[in-house]
Amino acid sequence: MANEEHVRMLQQGHSVWNTWRRQNPGVRPDLRGAMLYSADLTMAFLSGADFSDADLRAADLRGADFSGADLSRADLRRAYLSEARFERARLREAKL
Repeated sequence: MANEEHVRMLQQGHSVWNTWRRQNPGVRPDLRGAMLYSADLTMAFLSGADFSDADLRAADLRGADFSGADLSRADLRRAYLSEARFERARLREAKL
């Protein structure tokens, strides 16, 4: 189950999220199973986050950094992925 505080912060936009990430470099965001359908996550620093089982359908992920993130079983169908980075990301059974 996702950490509700992490979900609320992410929903406030990439500026708030990225500032929080810089201030909390030791925290691994827990977004397991988060319902982020059609969310605007453009340019978000999501490196190392746990998105396993998350619903990211139709989300705007342009320019987002998912390096080292766990997207196992995440649903990314119809998501906008232009210039998103997935280096070392785990995509096992993800729906693309």
